[in-house]
Amino acid sequence: MAVINTPTVTTGGAHVEAESLSSLDTEPIERMYAELQQDAEFWKAKRPGYRYSGRAGLLLEHGRWFRRGSPPKWRGGWYRTPKECFRNAAKNVHRDPNRFVYCEGYAGYLVDHAWIIDRRNPDLAIDTTPGRDDTELYLGIPLKFVYVCRRSIVEGKYGYTLEDPGIYDRSE
Repeated sequence: MAVINTPTVTTGGAHVEAESLSSLDTEPIERMYAELQQDAEFWKAKRPGYRYSGRAGLLLEHGRWFRRGSPPKWRGGWYRTPKECFRNAAKNVHRDPNRFVYCEGYAGYLVDHAWIIDRRNPDLAIDTTPGRDDTELYLGIPLKFVYVCRRSIVEGKYGYTLEDPGIYDRSE
């Protein structure tokens, strides 16, 4: 898996952008973190020899917290098809992959989702998919766009890149 590294601090296993989350209520973060830990323990018991304990274990080890940001103005507008977050994020990054990064993970309370981040302000989730206007909290992994493109070509569809079976291969 191709992960883009950005400066973070680690607290309790999950990466937290200290400045970006200081204004958010910590209760939803703690609740989501506890749920992810339970899910990771379940998958670890089910597949003890695997590198990650499912998607939850992967996000707990490599995930970053983001808060919602507003999309910058973009000539021609953004891709905003309802219920097509993975496609929207991929197509929006495709417009300028040197500036934008594809992210996948959870929006709100453990809802599978994709969004983009702007390299100029990497602590903000830019969510262009309609219907998530009330979501303030995101947990995800920034991925290299070439990896996302390769997966979409092989699978013939967008999204669920974090479900790539190669991520969960045995650690031996």
